[in-house]
Amino acid sequence: MDTGEIVLAGVASLAVLVAMFGEQLWRHWRRPVLKVSYHFRKGSVEANDVSIEAYFVRLYVYNDGKTSARNVQVVLLSVKSLDSHNSADEQFIPMHLSWLYHECNPWLEHIPPEAGAYCNLAQILRPDEQTGPEIEFVTMKTPIGIPNKWPLGKYEVQVQVAGENVIANPKPKQITCPEWNDDKAQMEGAVLGSTK
Repeated sequence: MDTGEIVLAGVASLAVLVAMFGEQLWRHWRRPVLKVSYHFRKGSVEANDVSIEAYFVRLYVYNDGKTSARNVQVVLLSVKSLDSHNSADEQFIPMHLSWLYHECNPWLEHIPPEAGAYCNLAQILRPDEQTGPEIEFVTMKTPIGIPNKWPLGKYEVQVQVAGENVIANPKPKQITCPEWNDDKAQMEGAVLGSTK
């Protein structure tokens, strides 16, 4: 076989490989890639015509890929107590979280490349004489008998972000429900520790 025949055979083989796998490779290279980070904010919520101070833990879902992520939802897969005295996690079942500014729909139509959206994870309301400190996970709908409010303590939360053309399983994150503190920076450190 001379050099020209070898080159032609190589080109023919490459053409066959491109025909067989080219579209899959192109889709893989162009796919959305979702990254999740945790953010902490101070604000308030309205309850019974009264404004109550609150801290909010939100997920920022960022698309670091080349195409839009479509019909994206975030599911709170688990909340596990890291304190031996709290066994509420045994009753927990996975639930959809709500998107900030899109609370009535668990699916976000799309997240374009190099853009992101916030998803509500939890809130801590300023306690009063009747209620102690507790962390409430902001789910779309809580089934009857399933807790979404948890007392003081340390928890490990696991979320999954999935869409029509993407899935992301970020590492579990430790979140603490501490005693209330008016200093946002101290409260953020107590609740999230590192925000990475």
